[in-house]
Parts: sequence; structure tokens; C-alpha cells
Amino acid sequence: MRLDPYLNFPGNAREAMEFYHSVFGGKLDIVAFKDFGGGVPEAEENMVMHASISLPNGDLLMCSDVPPSFGSVAKGNSTHVMVGVESVDEAKRVYDGLSAGGKVQMELQETDWAERYASFEDRFGINWMVFYAGNRSQASG
Repeated sequence: MRLDPYLNFPGNAREAMEFYHSVFGGKLDIVAFKDFGGGVPEAEENMVMHASISLPNGDLLMCSDVPPSFGSVAKGNSTHVMVGVESVDEAKRVYDGLSAGGKVQMELQETDWAERYASFEDRFGINWMVFYAGNRSQASG
């Protein structure tokens, strides 16, 4: 089993994915509605129909724009993307990158359940958690 987060944006999916790509690396693919045969009003054809970042370990981060003709996107707090990392240094790098310009709920810190943990909303309104269990590996499941 595998879980790949899929994010929806109100028209800034390209900017968001280029930002996430700058943090995570990997291979970025972006397809606009016009590249997939349209199906939307002309003013929406350059919006992102599907984008993905493929990481070397096989993980995917995917997203799309929700054109106005499809409805709207409501920002909420019901979805977070958990980023599990392999070191304190990697936790700091990912936290510093993703939280820049966002709203921090919990600074990157040592907790009872992780050597490093943080939760925050990025500048695009997406909620993230950074988790490094370290010597507290029993907390990860």
C-alpha cells in the first residue's frame, strides 16, 4: 500500500509545485489543460491539469488547479502532508524551506514522540508536518 498526497489549488498550482520542487528535488512534470485537449474555457487553458514530483524513493506529490468552471477550492485544516525524514539536518532543511512565508503552528523541536517535529501551513495554505523519529522510533508506528 502507498499513499500519495494530491493537492488542489485555485490557480497557483504551477508556482506551488515549482516551490515544492525547489525544496524536495526529484522530477517535476506539469501538464496544462491545453496540453491535454482543453475541455475548459480558453481563459483557463493554461491552468495545471496535473502536476507531479517524482522522488527517487518512489514517492509522489501530485496536484492540479481547480478552474473556476469546475468550482472552487476551500482552504482548511483537515489535510496535512507528513514528511518523514532521515536526520535532524534533513528535518531542518525541509522545515526551513516549506515554512518560509507560512504560518507555524509548532516550531521544529524535540518532542516526546520525535527527535524533531514541526507543524505549519505553507504560504499556499497547505498544512505540513515534518517528522524525524530518531531514537524515538517506537513513536512512528
